[in-house]
Amino acid sequence: MNQNKCVFCYRGDVELILLGSGRSCSNCLVIAHDLVHIEGFSPENKVEEAVLSLIFFLETDLVLTRELLKSQSLSGDIQTVIGQKKEKLAAIEVSYSGVEESYTKKIKDLLNEHTVLLGLYADLP
Repeated sequence: MNQNKCVFCYRGDVELILLGSGRSCSNCLVIAHDLVHIEGFSPENKVEEAVLSLIFFLETDLVLTRELLKSQSLSGDIQTVIGQKKEKLAAIEVSYSGVEESYTKKIKDLLNEHTVLLGLYADLP
């Protein structure tokens, strides 16, 4: 494990906080806290644990995608990035057996947020 990168998002360009045997950035800690304590996700089986991991990934990826799009909005490669992101998001399964509806709804909401965000930058010249 690289001690110079966040154990969740693998970023090394942010301040890291010691978290058990690894280190985490404050953004990932806030997202994890919000999912568990504010939104009340509490997995009751392995499928819900896996789906919560996907939700966490989508949350952190949304933050990183925003930053990427802002930094590359003047670059000609932005449309390539948007196309690749759209393909990957379209491949995500949204219905799972053995999970509460709140998990499925959260995934659909996050995928919609990604789509809206990508749409904002898709029309840039």
